[in-house]
Amino acid sequence: MNLDRRVAQGQGLTGLNLAMHTLEYPLQLILPLVILALSIFSVWPYLGDVWQVGSFSTRFWPILSGWVGQIFQIPQDTILNWFVILGYILGPVVFYEMVYAFSGRHLPAFLTGLLTILPNTPFANTAPERLRLVLVEQDGAHILGLTLLAWIAVVYLRYLRKGKMLTLGLFGLLVIFLASISIFTVTLLLVFMVFECISEILVNEGRIKLKRFGLSLVVVAAVVVAVYNVFLWSIIVSNEGREAWAVVWNLFPMSFFLLPVLGTFAFLIFDRRPNLQPVFIALSLAITFGLLHGMRSNVTSLSVVDPDRYIAEVSMASAFVIGIVVTWIFDFLRGGKGLSRWPKLMANRLRLAFGLVLSLLVILVALIIFIPRSIS
Repeated sequence: MNLDRRVAQGQGLTGLNLAMHTLEYPLQLILPLVILALSIFSVWPYLGDVWQVGSFSTRFWPILSGWVGQIFQIPQDTILNWFVILGYILGPVVFYEMVYAFSGRHLPAFLTGLLTILPNTPFANTAPERLRLVLVEQDGAHILGLTLLAWIAVVYLRYLRKGKMLTLGLFGLLVIFLASISIFTVTLLLVFMVFECISEILVNEGRIKLKRFGLSLVVVAAVVVAVYNVFLWSIIVSNEGREAWAVVWNLFPMSFFLLPVLGTFAFLIFDRRPNLQPVFIALSLAITFGLLHGMRSNVTSLSVVDPDRYIAEVSMASAFVIGIVVTWIFDFLRGGKGLSRWPKLMANRLRLAFGLVLSLLVILVALIIFIPRSIS
């Protein structure tokens, strides 16, 4: 008997709970590998071509790719193309890790990873919106930054909970990389930071978590000044900078509506209920990015990107929400609290719960593998 199983039995776990505890660590390895394989499969038809993936916020990555290209005799555009495509491929895997960090559950994390590989209309034969933003809209820095942003969100959550300076240092280092890729995603990071902080304040130690949030904001501000420095003004007036300011500008009028509503909603429902923390984060992100996606063409004077830039964040947040909802249905059926009126369903509640989830997972995997999708 392995150590993990002995620990589980020592905690009084039996039956299904013991089996799930024993599978915890193998699943942490297997599920991300499955998502990675499916993500590679979904983008495989496009790997042979060199696409124009757009520009970065700084010259660091183009210069670095130029040096690497000179060493290995590879064109700079090809290296940047591979870099962005790699970020796209790793996106669903990092989204899985992010949701797992928020929820501590494999099911919503795995569903989120699978759903972000698919387009928002899963049965459509068009390419996923994230992939279109990379290959068609030349918004590769945004999508690469979104992948890194999800990883930063995990590190930031650990800092809020533990307050270790080493974690804050790692957070600052990752923000430096994010700022060098896309200033647009730096502004999106602030949205994640706010909702993660609120969710942690609702759980416990609100004053301490608020101080850590303030210190992390100082780190982000210092990174922005250090990375952009004398080039800050030119970046601000560039298309990427104007997009970033558009996010901030849109958030101000939204905040007058969102903060009182979400604040009251969060306090009444989520206060000191850590099991509902992922629900709060998922709903907050989905509402915020959904409103940004809907307001963009009406509030800003910038040209509308087709598909809209925020569709990538909407896709990720909606996948998170769907994962949470399916997990709630699974727990409801498995617990059997609402099935007492139907003895047959009550007796077969585990088969019903696992059958529903397995059927959904098989359908999602089949949609990824068997429906051909076109980028045009």
